[in-house]
Amino acid sequence: EKVILQNQKKEQKKATEFKKTTSNANITNNDNLKLQANYKVQEKETHKWAILIHGYKVNNNNMMSYGEKYYEMGYNVLLPNNRAHGNKKTKSKCKDNTPGSLNGC
Repeated sequence: EKVILQNQKKEQKKATEFKKTTSNANITNNDNLKLQANYKVQEKETHKWAILIHGYKVNNNNMMSYGEKYYEMGYNVLLPNNRAHGNKKTKSKCKDNTPGSLNGC
C-alpha cells in the first residue's frame, strides 16, 4: 500500500508539472455551454494526435500524466473536459441535460 501511495504522488506531481506546459482552448457550443480543454503541440510538426478522455465525475486533470507520456512519444495531445465536467462556466439551455442528449438544443 505504501508503494501505491508513493506512485500516486509521483504521478500527480508529473501531471501537475505537465499541465503547466499546456495551453488552454475554449469554445462555446450551440446551447451556449463553454467547453474547455488543454493541449500541447510538438515543436516539430506532426499529424499524430492523442485525444485523452477522462472518466465520469472527474476532469482532464486525471489524464495529464498520460498526456505527458504520449507527448514524450511524439504525439500532439488534446485533453478536453467532458460536457458538464471541469471548468464549466455556464449552464446548458437544452431542455434535456441528460449526458449525451441533444434534445432541445
